[in-house]
Amino acid sequence: MLTCTWASDPVEISKATVEREARGAYTAGLTPNEVCPYPIHSACGLYWLAHYNLAMPLPTRSSKDPGTQSHRHITLHGSGHLGLSIESVNP
Repeated sequence: MLTCTWASDPVEISKATVEREARGAYTAGLTPNEVCPYPIHSACGLYWLAHYNLAMPLPTRSSKDPGTQSHRHITLHGSGHLGLSIESVNP
């Protein structure tokens, strides 16, 4: 169980629920900014983001073009502002 603050009150949320929500969001093609139901710097929000990232397949290299990869990169911003940055990386 994870303890998070929800509307100023602590609530307990099962890890399985948070994991299921994160995997479902990634599978549906949604971004954390669009769909994370928890304050991102809370225990639930960080756990949700970790499982969203774990839902991403590992990048693979094509046998035809070993330099081509494409994946989403998630960055958690600190230092005074709350937010996430998602960028596509195509080296």
